[in-house]
Amino acid sequence: MDILFIRHGETDWNREMRIQGGIVEIDINARGVRQAELTRDGLVTAGFRFDRAFASPYRRARHTAEILAAPHGIRPVVDERLHEINFGPYEGTSIRAFADDNIKAAFKDPTCYVPRNGGEAFAAVEDRLRSFLAEVILPLEGKANAVLVVAHGGILRTLTRIFDHRPLSEFWMADRQPNCCAHRVRCANGQLSLVDRSLIFYDEDNL
Repeated sequence: MDILFIRHGETDWNREMRIQGGIVEIDINARGVRQAELTRDGLVTAGFRFDRAFASPYRRARHTAEILAAPHGIRPVVDERLHEINFGPYEGTSIRAFADDNIKAAFKDPTCYVPRNGGEAFAAVEDRLRSFLAEVILPLEGKANAVLVVAHGGILRTLTRIFDHRPLSEFWMADRQPNCCAHRVRCANGQLSLVDRSLIFYDEDNL
């Protein structure tokens, strides 16, 4: 069984390099829709036939998932465990001009980051993703051939860190993850393995 973890399409806040974290209703922009459409077509051409689909509850992920799932006649199931890291009061902050040393640490050395006012710890993100893999993905072996999961950059980075066994200090040292990139995970005999990283199904220079 193949599982494709796909980052949502571009949003205006992605383009502006602002932290959107737990902002629920930010949607993908026109470029993000095009990325999703081309990715949808590329996945079909590559032979993927999804019979299950899951999405983060945030609008940008749900919209992307709806586009990707359409050719397969399935509706994405929302799972709260797939939502993006919540950065609390720092959301909306420009990545180019962080407000204080604590949010700088989140993106340079997460081991020094302290969540504030509803923010979420990186360890909590890992815990809920591991729960999703164990309770949702593994039981589908033998019942599904391919599974689509649409989430966020932070979730995909957490995924690669789990499989690479990297420390939290190396959270941001994974592969580049453009919008609508895909990590492919293989499930066989009750074991999960990461087999492809940051697959792109569109031409980034000609959108």
